[in-house]
Amino acid sequence: MSAEDASGGAGRGIGRPAIRGIAAMLALLGLALLWRALPASEWADAVLFPRIERAGAWGYLGFAAVYAVAVVLMAPGSVLTAASGYLFGPVAGAALAAGSATVGASAAFLIARRLAREAIRRRVAGDRRFQAIDRALAERGGWVVLLLRLTPAVPFNVANYALGLTGIRFRSYAVASFVGMLPGSAAYALLGASAGGRQPEGIGPVGWIALVCSTLVAVVVLSRIARRALAEAGAELDAEPAPR
Repeated sequence: MSAEDASGGAGRGIGRPAIRGIAAMLALLGLALLWRALPASEWADAVLFPRIERAGAWGYLGFAAVYAVAVVLMAPGSVLTAASGYLFGPVAGAALAAGSATVGASAAFLIARRLAREAIRRRVAGDRRFQAIDRALAERGGWVVLLLRLTPAVPFNVANYALGLTGIRFRSYAVASFVGMLPGSAAYALLGASAGGRQPEGIGPVGWIALVCSTLVAVVVLSRIARRALAEAGAELDAEPAPR
């Protein structure tokens, strides 16, 4: 694949993931607003939230355990991230979701590296995206993982296992994953917090909507930048002579 092919492919593919991401987040925002109009939201305010507050640290640990197991089982994490914001608020929810996702992603990484290397290697064999990422990881390590977490170029759950087959160091993988997942976690946690009415004190409806929208825009912009950087990294590697 030439540099022109890589850059051209990235240019053609940038729009669709961004549109899908915006559509998913707007759908969640619509559901959040609808939820606030339902009687069940009053039950949550009167019963659910007080119970979680009384649970203290155990509530956080229990949610983190469920989230981490869900990641290992390759379940969609966006709903759980929104639930984290709904239950614990936008700031604590985003941090909890990113941390829990990192634990689950790290477990999947170690499973692939230690227990299921050959089975997963057969599954991704011939995948040109994985081959390009593997070469980029050999050169840039954690930077590539960070970019992958900022863009849907490779599905999150697939990447967790596939990256375990590469030579990247575990610590670099875990740190880059956590940092790269923070923007998306913040966006979904904000949407979840909207459903739970958990916005910080002093922020009115207009300010809250502006905060949610600006976060969504930031996530989309970061995703576009990350996709371009990945495409450029792949083009640079393709332009280099293959090692003999």
